[in-house]
Amino acid sequence: MAYAIARLKKLKRGNISGSASHTARERETPNADPTQKNIRFIGSLDPEERLEDLVLAKIGDSEQKRKIRTDAVYCVELLLSASPSYFRPDCPTQAGYYEPQKLDNWVEATHQWLADEYGSRIVRA
Repeated sequence: MAYAIARLKKLKRGNISGSASHTARERETPNADPTQKNIRFIGSLDPEERLEDLVLAKIGDSEQKRKIRTDAVYCVELLLSASPSYFRPDCPTQAGYYEPQKLDNWVEATHQWLADEYGSRIVRA
């Protein structure tokens, strides 16, 4: 049986760059294949653009009624995926392999869900 996976994590300002370096594999991540690159489909495609700068710019787009607290949540990180049995139904245990059409369908459905759920509040996906 295939299932969707979603994990949400609140990030304070000091956690944003660490999250970005983990996601972009700029630091050692033992459980991930370093040769695989992320697929970006919303927001800046520029790999040099820092996530923290994007988040701060998005916050700056809205008028702030008061100073932002030093311990405030600046953004929420969402990890969205699906089970191996979705991406490779004929061989779910073959790590590192996926059916390209399944990935394309997942990206399209995920893009639509994010647009419907969060709209212009998305910084990067």
